[in-house]
Amino acid sequence: MKTDLTLSSLSIETLDRIRAEIRKTRGWLAFLAIVTFGSTLLSLVSLLISGIRGSGSSGILYILVNLLFAGFSIALAVFLLQASLKGKKYAQTGKAEELTEYHDKIKTYFTITGLLVLIGLAVAVLMVLIGSGAGLRG
Repeated sequence: MKTDLTLSSLSIETLDRIRAEIRKTRGWLAFLAIVTFGSTLLSLVSLLISGIRGSGSSGILYILVNLLFAGFSIALAVFLLQASLKGKKYAQTGKAEELTEYHDKIKTYFTITGLLVLIGLAVAVLMVLIGSGAGLRG
């Protein structure tokens, strides 16, 4: 059963509560975005230093995988930061478009994060299977 609610059919108290909750959470979204940017920057610096020194696993595949993860981390941080800004605008203006855009950014963040978790789990299971198969051979 699908309920078709518009902002005009919601009570003023409900809309004020939504705006208050978004005001509370938007700071955390921005904080997580900044922490993600910072940790990604530190990871890239570490990758660069290990590449220059020639220490650690500095193979091309290792570097490409780390750059790929850094790209995903930056994209996710951008979605969080954009959601925070849209949340702030909605909390200030109460415009339905801002709420929709806020939710769209949050949805995209969680969709990408969920897909990355599923991929990570699949790779982990694959590695366990490969590892156990190699262990059986000798």
